[in-house]
Amino acid sequence: MATWVVVKNVLRRIWKDPRTLVLILLTPLLFILLYGYSFSSGRPTHLATIVVNQDNGLASVQTAEIGRVTLTMNLGEKLVQDLDPELFHVVKGTDAVGAETAVEQGLAGAEVHHL
Repeated sequence: MATWVVVKNVLRRIWKDPRTLVLILLTPLLFILLYGYSFSSGRPTHLATIVVNQDNGLASVQTAEIGRVTLTMNLGEKLVQDLDPELFHVVKGTDAVGAETAVEQGLAGAEVHHL
């Protein structure tokens, strides 16, 4: 019973305050329109992405039983291979500072720096 009293009190206060009523009704509508507009142009394609891969391909783990175990993983190269070629235009770089500068100048949309 007390819950309904609180609910009625809150709804009455919202109804009497026009600013709150506008925020409650228009904010979701604004976001629906904004998201709809932002995704209406379809899926982007061929985004210029600079990948700076400084991974040496080795993963090393210390174990108590047999000591240090080193595995060849090449995770950086696998990351590049798994990028969707229709979505990303991958340019392999060697200099992280140069890649960051290219992004700041608008020559590329993103930089992936893998250590």
